Amino acid sequence: MTRSKKKSQSLLIPTGTAVLGTLAALAVWPAETGEFLRPAHLAHKVGWPMLRAMFFMSLGLTAAMLIEALGWTERLGRLAAPLTRRARLPRVAGASFTTALVSNPAANALLSEALEKKEISPGVLAVANLLNGSWPSFIVHLPSTLVVAASLAGRAGLAYTGIMFSAATLRLLGAAALGRLLLPPNSETPAKAPPPERKKLAQIWPGLRRRLLWRLSTLLGVAIPVYYLITLAADLGFLSALEKYSAASLPDFFLPAEAAALIVFSLTAEFSSGFAAAGALIQNSTLTVAQAAAALIIGNIIATPVRVLRWQLAAFLGFFRLRLGLILIFCNQAFRVLSLILALLLFWRIFG
Repeated sequence: MTRSKKKSQSLLIPTGTAVLGTLAALAVWPAETGEFLRPAHLAHKVGWPMLRAMFFMSLGLTAAMLIEALGWTERLGRLAAPLTRRARLPRVAGASFTTALVSNPAANALLSEALEKKEISPGVLAVANLLNGSWPSFIVHLPSTLVVAASLAGRAGLAYTGIMFSAATLRLLGAAALGRLLLPPNSETPAKAPPPERKKLAQIWPGLRRRLLWRLSTLLGVAIPVYYLITLAADLGFLSALEKYSAASLPDFFLPAEAAALIVFSLTAEFSSGFAAAGALIQNSTLTVAQAAAALIIGNIIATPVRVLRWQLAAFLGFFRLRLGLILIFCNQAFRVLSLILALLLFWRIFG
């Protein structure tokens, strides 16, 4: 069986799973599932969000292909060269790291293209992905997070942002150390690599268009069924139940009841509402700034499974094959949770 046929058959798995999931939901919850399947509701809950997501993923994929085809990978890679050399990563990983400061989809697409061309190994890809999940992931969300956190939760919001930055720094240093420890020295790019051939846009556009259409068909075949299934689960109440169960199962180790309520509230409400609740509790209860910041971080940690299901699953599986995508998600989130726990413990030892 040819590689293209295997890939086409693998694309049927998410679609088949979505169909079976829908039939099962119709059998158990016919009224709720029927309401979800109404065209207007489906367009609002799945159609428009997926159009928006696919638009940005397409932009990222196009940007990654242009960067590679126009020979800009070396230039971008030089910006992160001191870090990637320390982590024994090639220039394309440095380019991906730099690109991730602006666009995570474009960074993932760069790594996916490099893996497809066998320019990097899965091990190099895993370390590069962990590196992209450090400072770049934090910086991309910093403006909106800082404004919302500081304006609604005051000093607790600033403390929360500081803990998140500390965790991102731990991930940066940890990923570089892992690369140094696990990757062979020959995975590093030579200092004087020959410059890549640079072509004009008119020369690369025909091939770029074919590759782009092929990759977009893969994105559509994987991301849409996954996003649809997760949205159906959310509409049927599975994600809310998971959040509430996770919060209710958390032992009360060191935080008062108000903080436990804040954890539950930050899980079951909209992003900014958690910070608003923290500000209100600090003003109207005995909850301290340190306790509020710790509760917000714990809520963030507990929400990891829901975050993966809602956002990362479709995004990663759109660029990487199923098994590799799941491994990358697990490593990325395990690394993230560990760094948050360590940063929170350090913060609590100093300010708690």
